[in-house]
Amino acid sequence: MEITGEIKEIIYRNEINSYTIAVLETREEETTTVRVSSFYK
Repeated sequence: MEITGEIKEIIYRNEINSYTIAVLETREEETTTVRVSSFYK
């Protein structure tokens, strides 16, 4: 699955393993994502 949008806010980021919780805004909605940041382009 691929979601395209803009990261509006980083809620949490672990500097050791890049685990990130962020708010992503797409054309349709705003959603919270939980990923290792290397997945964000």
